[in-house]
Amino acid sequence: MEKIELTAMKDPTGLQYDAYQAICMKLQAKANQAENLVRVIVVTSTIAEDGQDAVAANLAVVMAKTSVKTLLLDCDFRTPVLHEVFQLPNRGLTDYLTTGADYHEFVQHFADADLDIVTGGTPVSNAGELLSGRPMQELLQAVRDEYDYVFVNTPPVLASADTISVSGKADGVILVIASGKNEAKLLNKAKMTLEQAGASLLGCILNNTTEE
Repeated sequence: MEKIELTAMKDPTGLQYDAYQAICMKLQAKANQAENLVRVIVVTSTIAEDGQDAVAANLAVVMAKTSVKTLLLDCDFRTPVLHEVFQLPNRGLTDYLTTGADYHEFVQHFADADLDIVTGGTPVSNAGELLSGRPMQELLQAVRDEYDYVFVNTPPVLASADTISVSGKADGVILVIASGKNEAKLLNKAKMTLEQAGASLLGCILNNTTEE
């Protein structure tokens, strides 16, 4: 697995930081223009290794640095990685969903970015069941009321049905596309899959581009 870097923390004056900042500004503008609040945003991709987890992490960091209350949820239950990125204990979302405890007990604060994070938690075999259940729906409503923005990292939409369970409950979806990897038919299939789930596609992010 390719190592995920927090570009937003590593180089806050670089071009990639500027790109994430521009995306956050567009999201805020779109949220202000929308009839319904856009707070819970799923970040997914078409296929594996497109880098949606890195994009979700960096967007959350940059958004938090704009002084708005931000939460990052890792809903990739099969291969959770965000706890490694932020170097946090992996007691997180699956543990909350299987115990019925107060979700605040699983929120960890990343002080370097003033960001709240709920890691994926203990890997489970019934990820789809947990993500489609009422506790998950109630959690998304609770964090929607408490935070200005919630970024939800999910598996690639064409690689796992888990993403479908969450996308329809979110306010919008960002589709990450790896430069030079995705064929048009895959992009169209991902878009159609999200639309059939009732998801609102906010836009696409082209990832792994060069600075040339």
